[in-house]
Amino acid sequence: MAVTRSNISHTYIRLSVTDVFQASGLTVNEQVYEYFVTYETVVKEFQVQITDEQFAAGEAFRLASLGKPYSMKEVFGFGWVMLMKALFNKKVSNPGRDGSGAYVCSKLVCIYAGIDDAEENLTPEDLYEMLSGKLPADDPTYDP
Repeated sequence: MAVTRSNISHTYIRLSVTDVFQASGLTVNEQVYEYFVTYETVVKEFQVQITDEQFAAGEAFRLASLGKPYSMKEVFGFGWVMLMKALFNKKVSNPGRDGSGAYVCSKLVCIYAGIDDAEENLTPEDLYEMLSGKLPADDPTYDP
């Protein structure tokens, strides 16, 4: 993406061979994978091991979150986080984080998979690097 200088701009949970769970198109939604790949470029998919308890929590979260809004406020907050990092090499928390009222794709994946993102700073690229082993899994972007 031109703004972030990243090839990774979206992340999702692939629930099965046919279904995708995501925050996109201004809402939290599910979509058929076959249609999803007609407009998204899949860079890489990771199999993430989670416990039965985390899977149950993820499923409860998924059902409770469907239809909630996409968080534009948090997207603009990512801009602030990236600006502070680019200009001052300073890590700051996302000023647009809004808890459970709305979601962006990376927050949705973190919650479902049990990844700590309390500061709501993890971008799709951060998740890619974390799952690729390039970033530590213990809150890699927040340093107070």
